[in-house]
Amino acid sequence: MFIYASAYAVNAYFFYEAHFTGIVPRILGALLGLAIIATIFYALNRKARARSLLRLLGFRKEGMLRSFLWANAFLLPLMVILIRIVLVSGPESLLANAPVTFPSSPIPPWYPFFASTAWILGGLTAFPFLQAYPYEEMAGLPKRFVVPLVAILWVGLYNAPLVTGAVIWDDIVFFGFLFTTAYHKSRNSIGLVAAYVLAELPVWVLFAGTWGVAVFTDGLIVRTLIGILSVGVLAFWHLRERRAHSLA
Repeated sequence: MFIYASAYAVNAYFFYEAHFTGIVPRILGALLGLAIIATIFYALNRKARARSLLRLLGFRKEGMLRSFLWANAFLLPLMVILIRIVLVSGPESLLANAPVTFPSSPIPPWYPFFASTAWILGGLTAFPFLQAYPYEEMAGLPKRFVVPLVAILWVGLYNAPLVTGAVIWDDIVFFGFLFTTAYHKSRNSIGLVAAYVLAELPVWVLFAGTWGVAVFTDGLIVRTLIGILSVGVLAFWHLRERRAHSLA
């Protein structure tokens, strides 16, 4: 719980104070926040070997693809909803509401890659430290209790609803409960971070504002196709495993 309390304080200060709302301050705040949480994590587990520390955070070779597929399969309904909004109201309806800050014109073409670093750092804090780590620490408990508990604690940190008053249901459902379930099925947080960055609307708004709206709509279609492919692959794996068990 100590790492949760520390993460809550870091999250509330570095991401929701006014002086950390720009892209560059957000990146610097994310770096400092990640360093603080990582230091606390190491202090709590300093007797463990490096390999054990990485596994506590879900950094494993095995399960990387599976976690990415589960996360994108869970995100498919959200992608379908976003496509429907684009078809009905146009992509501008989504772009106008995204909390993204652009520099004064002209915007350099590399800017989206630089600005996306903030969400990559955020993902490295949110999923390895605040989902994988508590899950692994409670590995001996019944999973029907562990998964909801980790998700509830995570939801209290992401977007800091108790600080901001913002209750964002899609973040709560998809990144909170469903991503925790995806970790439970894969025990790998690397794929979750990749899926998170790929799914975050502000990241694609940065590309749209720099390279044009077509990049945003094309990216939405690609992410939807990835979700459909993920569902298909997971279904195939499930049927193959059932067949293997029936023949054993």
